[in-house]
Amino acid sequence: MQATMFNPVFVRPVMSRLMDRMMTHPVAGDFENGSDFSSPPVNIIENNGRIELQMAAPGWEKEDVQIRVEKDQLVISMEKQQKEEEKADGKWIRREFFTQKAKRRFHLHKSIDTERIEATYTNGVLTVVLPKKEADKDQEVRRIEIL
Repeated sequence: MQATMFNPVFVRPVMSRLMDRMMTHPVAGDFENGSDFSSPPVNIIENNGRIELQMAAPGWEKEDVQIRVEKDQLVISMEKQQKEEEKADGKWIRREFFTQKAKRRFHLHKSIDTERIEATYTNGVLTVVLPKKEADKDQEVRRIEIL
């Protein structure tokens, strides 16, 4: 049996390709329809007859975000396209800014008034306010008598 000696010269191109691939493909996501989507973190707060959803979205622009209601789901999707540009003073050696996508889906309870949903984007946080229907506000807590 012949021993094979470790040669770092052959490992470097393989590691370089692996690092390139890892840096250009998002790792977390919903992987909906085979696509790579990141899944931004959210906080969900219930108070005063409404639910407030806060999504971390730093670096995104308001124009990059789409919010829609599909049947009983709230869908928030974000997409930022990489702008093609020529470098006047040189050529690109490495470019890691790429098209970014993010998407989250939330099941909407029947108590949510989908006609009055509002959203704001401030300081990198997308806030979506989901008001409850008037009839459901009064019946949030109901004590049931045991007979």
